[in-house]
Parts: sequence; C-alpha cells; structure tokens
Amino acid sequence: MILAFAVLGACQGDPEPTVQPPAGPPTRIAASTADITVAWPDLAFAPDGTLWVSWTERDVNDVVDVFVASSTDGGATFGPKILVDDVDQLFLGTVRQPVLAVSADRIAVTVGGGTYSNGPTILLYVASTTNPVFEGQVLDQAIPLFSPGVQDQDKTLVDQPELVFDQDGELVLNWKQGTKLESFQLVIARERDGFAISRLEDGAPGQPCECCPSDFLEYPDGELMLAFRNNDRNLREIYVGHAPAGGEFGQSSRISTNGFTLGGCPFDGPQITVVPAEGLPDGALVATWADASLGDNYQWLSVSRDRGETWSEQFLVYPDDDQSQTWPSAVTAPDGTLWLSIVEIYHGTLISTSTDLGETFTSHEPELPGGPLFFSELAAGPDGVGMIGTTESGELWYVALE
Repeated sequence: MILAFAVLGACQGDPEPTVQPPAGPPTRIAASTADITVAWPDLAFAPDGTLWVSWTERDVNDVVDVFVASSTDGGATFGPKILVDDVDQLFLGTVRQPVLAVSADRIAVTVGGGTYSNGPTILLYVASTTNPVFEGQVLDQAIPLFSPGVQDQDKTLVDQPELVFDQDGELVLNWKQGTKLESFQLVIARERDGFAISRLEDGAPGQPCECCPSDFLEYPDGELMLAFRNNDRNLREIYVGHAPAGGEFGQSSRISTNGFTLGGCPFDGPQITVVPAEGLPDGALVATWADASLGDNYQWLSVSRDRGETWSEQFLVYPDDDQSQTWPSAVTAPDGTLWLSIVEIYHGTLISTSTDLGETFTSHEPELPGGPLFFSELAAGPDGVGMIGTTESGELWYVALE
C-alpha cells in the first residue's frame, strides 16, 4: 500500500462496541456449485477508485483457476470475470493464496504453482488495467522436498509470495525460500532489477515463520516495511524489516513481546498500516496480528511513533471476547480512521474502527445477506473502505464499509 496523511489522535484502551449500518449494499460476485469451489479472495483499489477483486475456483479434478473482476461504481456491480493463470496446478490451501495489487495502469497477481512434491514455483501475472490480458512468468522454482533420487541438501521449497507496487509503479515481491536441511529465509525481488532475488538480512534471531504470510507497506519517501512472524526455536514473535528508499532490507525491529510459542504452524501473520497522528509528520505505524499467548488466538495491536523503530506494549483489540480469532486485516480510510478485521473461527468476521490509535474502538456489523464472511480482507481506496470474503456455503461477497 502507498500512504497519504491527515491529522488524528493517540494510544490504547478497551473497545466500546457500537453497531453501525452498512455503507452500501453487499454484492455477490461468485458462488460455489457442485462442481466448483470458490475461495481465497483478495481486493485492491486503483488510484482512480476502480475496485479490483481476485479469487480462485477449484473444480472436481483439483484444477484451480484464478480470476479477477473490476467495479467502477464502488462495488455495486462488477464486470465479467477474467482468467489470470495459465497453469494446471496452483500451490494453494492453508495460507497459500493469490495476492493482488493494482497501480494506475497495471494489475498484478502473484501465486504459488505446483505442490510440495511437484515443482513449487513463484508465479507472477501482470496485465494492463485497460486491457487485462495477463502475461505470466516464473520468478523462482524449487526442487521438491520429496523428489526421489535427490540429496536432502539439494531439496528446496518456495512459498507464500506477496507483492506491492512502489512509488514509481514498479513491482516489489517477497516470498519464502527454504531447504530441507537449512532454515527458511525471506527473499526480495524488484522489477527495476529484473526480479533478481536478494535475501532479506533482517537481523532477527532464528528464521521467518515458515508457514505465516507477511505484509508489505511503503512510505511516501520510498522506505519499504515488511512485517513478518518470526520463528526462534518455536518462539513466534512479530517483527518488521526496514529497507530505505532504493536500498535493501538490512535490519528489523521486534514488535511483539508476548512470548507466544508453538511447535506447529500459526497459519496467519501480521498486517501493518500507517494512521495519521497529531505531531507525527509520518503518521503512526500500526501492526495487528493474532496469537495464542493467552491460551487461545486473540487479536493484538501495537503502535510505533518512529516508523517502526520502537513499539508500544501490545494490547488486545477484543479483551472481553474469548472466541478463537485468526486472519487479521488492517487499513487506513481516506479520513484517517483505522479499520481492523479478524475472523472468529466459528462465527465469521469481526470489524472494528478506531480514530485514536486504539484508545477506543467501534464495532461494525454490516448487513450480510449470505451469512458471516470468512477469509476476509480489507482494502482502502480514495473514496472509502471495502471488504471481501467468502461464506460457509462458498459465496464470494463484497461489502462497502465506508
């Protein structure tokens, strides 16, 4: 995401829920059938306010296609779906999903191809927004972990790509690389460098969490931030890496201090956004994530007033809610309001806003004709905030929140 600022307020506290009406009619974009399963949605706004959404459709033979569609009326209606990928097998499931980004004139989707046992790859598809015919390329390809006749030290994995358009409209991607015998690492590839791969030297102990998605953000001056969950002997704290404008990632700052440990996979990661704040020309950097440091998964928030160098004590977004929560999302609205979402595993998405960096929260319960949404994502455009998600029955819905 690329940022712009206004002026707001400060710090943390307990939520004060208030039900708010929806900002616009929810719109059903796609629906599962007996033969097709709709899943893994994402969304992004172009600078002119055009809304783009992406999702997957899996058939009974496990062939997966990625589609996009666009809306020029705030999500009230969408154009026909457009096929993105041209491969037979995509590396999806758990936290593996297509990720979407849009610039003034291009739309890009990155996704993993293959499987653990059949050539996992990092795929990038790019098209013009005015003529969305996608061209694909392979940015990285692994030697599968279960390849017969290959020595363990030569078996590799690539996974979980993310992407963002920078200030110049050029793509920047990151993903995970790993081997069977050595640790995972985050790597960066920039379009301006021909997508040459460089390692993120973050300085964090251990390695990046091998199964947790990360999140990109770019400041107006070109500094890139990359939030990720770390894994230091199963200690799964949240960090953010820093790359100066035009430079490489050479340092990171620790965000969380919850002491969350897990021998398995958390299957989600942090989200970051910049919120306008009084007295801070660069705004306040806000991070949200879920962890089970208190026994079950809950949503946490932390605030940095110095572009991610130091962080406040983390605090709960829903201190009175004891339901399992996962899959956080965070964006900043055009008016500077912080919007958060988190999925209650058994009840669907919770939505809240704050105009004082977490001092107070307001909960939102939009009309959802298809039922609660899961695997939901937020996005902010020039005119407001929207959410996409899927219902238990496999319907894909867009909801205008502001």
